[in-house]
Amino acid sequence: MWLKCLEDLIFPRKCEVCGRLLPVDVEYLCDDCMEDMPLTYYWDWPENPAEKKLWVRTYLNRVIPLFFYTRESRYITLIHKIKYQGKIGLGLYMGRLLGKKIKRSLPDIDYIVPVPLHPLRKWRRGYNQAEVIARGVAEAMFGPSDASDRVLTDVLKRVRYTRTQTRRKMDDKWSNVANAFRPHNTKDLSGKHILIIDDVLTTGATLEACATILVEQLGCRVSIATLAYVE
Repeated sequence: MWLKCLEDLIFPRKCEVCGRLLPVDVEYLCDDCMEDMPLTYYWDWPENPAEKKLWVRTYLNRVIPLFFYTRESRYITLIHKIKYQGKIGLGLYMGRLLGKKIKRSLPDIDYIVPVPLHPLRKWRRGYNQAEVIARGVAEAMFGPSDASDRVLTDVLKRVRYTRTQTRRKMDDKWSNVANAFRPHNTKDLSGKHILIIDDVLTTGATLEACATILVEQLGCRVSIATLAYVE
């Protein structure tokens, strides 16, 4: 413990939301910010609004985002840090928070599939934030020793370099991801319950494009989970 205290003295750790110094036994978010996080509680709410949003095109078992995402919320910084600032540890931590919620609602998940990035975008960024979150989710659901075997990163491949979805109209978002994904290096997943992971759920266009392949071409049962949800 004293080594941890010394490390914090030399390299002070701050809450990723409010910026206050963290106690030695606290990771990433202070107790106040954890308490104030705008959680959805959708893991305890079958047929929740996020699920109804995605019922139009593909049948999904469950849709579970962790917290609400608004432009005015200070928690938006968590997504930005994970996605654009290389905060891998934060991504794993938030994934574990999400995984703990999912575990009690979806105990029959077989595998976790992160939404893939196009290879060029992944090369530029250096990592796929959905994959980082998925590994955190897997650690919470299956334990650290089994997590790597449960995350399938080669089932889907992004074959089109699509423009960012930010600020696009809904119809444009659907057309933007049309035919963007293909099955890739698949094994027999027929009847398996797959959990697709991404960072944010907005219109659901990207997530449903992935889910459609898993359901219609690979015969899977599919649920979706994200860190944040835009109503």
